[in-house]
Amino acid sequence: MKIAAFNVQKFGVAKVSDPDALSTLVKIVSRYNIILILEVVDVSGTSIKVFIEKLNSVCTSHHYTSQLSARLGRDDVMTLIDSYQYEDNQVNKVDVFSREPYILHFNPHSTVLKDIVLIPVHTTPRDSGSQRQV
Repeated sequence: MKIAAFNVQKFGVAKVSDPDALSTLVKIVSRYNIILILEVVDVSGTSIKVFIEKLNSVCTSHHYTSQLSARLGRDDVMTLIDSYQYEDNQVNKVDVFSREPYILHFNPHSTVLKDIVLIPVHTTPRDSGSQRQV
């Protein structure tokens, strides 16, 4: 089982409209069972839909689905049990995270592991000190 987190850097309509960029992204993502794509900037979801369609047309041995905020993985090897957006409600309204973590709980179908919980954190260099303290 291969799991990754990938900061695509401004993943949106422009990226999936560029044939070279789209082909490169499909090649990278198709190597993994679960991949957390960070920095999806297209709030309409159009870019993710286009990307998933292209990924599934190229990778016919597995079927990919997506879960926004940042989960993209093979649904034939595991099931998404639950997801949760961390609430950054610190005292005095201190904003600890620039982007609150999105927590994912998976049940793999054919591994020794019964559960996998992923908590991707997209940090910024400016805020990395305060984010490490949480």
